[in-house]
Formats: sequence, structure tokens, C-alpha cells
Amino acid sequence: MQATKTQIENYPIIYFCSNKLIEVNNIINDNGIFPIEIKKDQNHKPLISLTINHKGEPITVVKNNKILYSGFSVNKYLNDSKIEVLFSNVEGKYIIMELIIEGDIPHINKFDLKPLGYNIYGDENGLNIGEMTLANNSFQSNTFINI
Repeated sequence: MQATKTQIENYPIIYFCSNKLIEVNNIINDNGIFPIEIKKDQNHKPLISLTINHKGEPITVVKNNKILYSGFSVNKYLNDSKIEVLFSNVEGKYIIMELIIEGDIPHINKFDLKPLGYNIYGDENGLNIGEMTLANNSFQSNTFINI
């Protein structure tokens, strides 16, 4: 008997710090390294992956909600309808991302990649990328942010 492979696919819509992303395959592209990926499995459960850029080399620290690197944690609540990804070091504990599923649509209401070396952070009011703030916009593109 052959094992069934888990089908993983993109969400057609993601609300990302008040911005609506439509058919976006890559939320962030850092020269071929994709720091954050949000997919869903065949049961519509969210799967989060987090990859950091270490001197030009990708290091995946969370893959499909599984922790691969110390210092990171994933908290799941309410049958995976809320997921937090956290990073801890000697300076404290940081929420990297908080994702809430409403219907079949993920909403990222807290996001902070500053502890990982990116000046990208936001909440339900908007997304800050360096000195720029994006709020209540719609984007349809293969990649939302190119670094």
C-alpha cells in the first residue's frame, strides 16, 4: 500500500496587517530566500514556514508548523484557528507572527521580523517596511515584497 502525500497549496486570499493579498505565491522574497510561507493542507489547516537568511544561506527554522531550530516556538489554539510563531533569545521573547483563520481566510494581525534582521513589522492597522507603511490596500502579484 502506497502512502498518501499531503497536498499543500496557497491560500487564494491572505489578509496581511490590514492589506489584502490576492493569489500571492511569495509574501517576501529576499534574493531567493522566502522568510515566511503560509500554505494550507488538504484539511484547510494552516501551515507556516519560517526561513532566515544567514550570510546569504537559507536556514529553515519552522517548517509546516514544526520547530527545526532552537529559540523558536509555535503555539496553536482553537483547533489551529490561531497560530503564533515566537522567537526567544537572551533579550526576551518576540511574537514573530500571529495568524488567525476566519472562515478559510488567514489574517496576520501581528508580524515582526525585526528580531530576525528585517525591518518589516505590523499589526491590524498596517504593515511597516522600512520607512513605508502600507494599510488597507489590495495586492495581486506573484511576490508581495521583494528585498
